[in-house]
Amino acid sequence: MFCTKCGAELPEGTKFCPACGTPAGAAGVASSTAPATPSPEAGAQTSEDPLARFWNSPKLGWAAVYFNRVLNYVYIGLGLLLLAYGWWAIALVLIIGGSVGVYSVLSRKYHRTHTKCPACGQRVKIGDATCKKCGASLPVQQVKPDTLQEAELEDSANGRFYSLKAKKITLLCTPLLIPFIVILFSVAGDSILGTPVYQIQNAVFSQYGSQTVEQVVDDNFRGPEWSSEKLDENSSIVYVEGYMPLYSEEVRLTFYYEDQGDGTFQYSINSVALLDSGEIYTDFWNITLFMELLYS
Repeated sequence: MFCTKCGAELPEGTKFCPACGTPAGAAGVASSTAPATPSPEAGAQTSEDPLARFWNSPKLGWAAVYFNRVLNYVYIGLGLLLLAYGWWAIALVLIIGGSVGVYSVLSRKYHRTHTKCPACGQRVKIGDATCKKCGASLPVQQVKPDTLQEAELEDSANGRFYSLKAKKITLLCTPLLIPFIVILFSVAGDSILGTPVYQIQNAVFSQYGSQTVEQVVDDNFRGPEWSSEKLDENSSIVYVEGYMPLYSEEVRLTFYYEDQGDGTFQYSINSVALLDSGEIYTDFWNITLFMELLYS
C-alpha cells in the first residue's frame, strides 16, 4: 500500500504514514495496483498524431528553411546552364528568382546583425565598441536569434506564398521529382536543350531526300553512337559512328554545326571515314556519292 498524499510505501498494519503522518485508513491509502490518473500534459502528448508531430517539428521547419536557401543558388546555377543553351526566358526567370531569394536571406541576416549608431544613424555591426563613422561609443547589444518566424518571410515580400508551409512542401516533394527529372532528361534531354547532336539528327539534306539524318543513319548503321565536340561558343563538330553492313566495316560521319544566334543554324557533312580500311573522304564528289547511296 502507498500513502495517497506523499506516495510513501506503508508497511502492513501501519495506522499513520511514517513520512507525512496522514492516517492510513481506507480513504488515506491507495493500492499499489491502482491505476494512475494520466496528467493533462501526458494525454496531450499521446493524443497528437505522429504525422502532426513530424509536420510541426522545429527540425523539419529548419530543414525546410535551409533547403530553400540552398535552392536559391541551385536556381541561379540552373539558369546559367540554360542560358548557355539559349533558353533566355526560362534562364532569366530562374536567375532573377534565385538572386532575389539570396538577397532576401542576406538582407535579413544583415538587419539581425547590425543596428544604428545612436549618434549619427550609421549602420554598425552589433558587438562593435565604437561607430566607425563618428567614433561614438555604442551600447552593448545582442544579435537577435534567427527564428522560424523570421525565416518564414524570406524569399519574398509576400510571406504567404513562401510561407513555412510552402517551404516544407518543397522540401518533401523535391526528392519525389528527382527521378522524374532524370528520366525526362535521359529520354528528351537533347531535344529540351537543343544540343548540336539533336539538331543534326533532325536535320534534312533535301538535295538527297526528305528523311532526317537520324532516320537515314538508323536505316544504314547498326548501333550508331552520336557525340559532339565544341569548337567555340557557336560551333561544334558532331560525330556518328557505327557498323555499316553495306561496307562490312565501321564507318564514322563527321558533321559541322554552327548556331546562328537567331534560332537558326547551319550544318554540313565534312567527312566520311571507313575506320577498318582507313579510307577517309573529304572531297565533295565522294561525299555526294556516299550520301546518295545512304538515301537510295
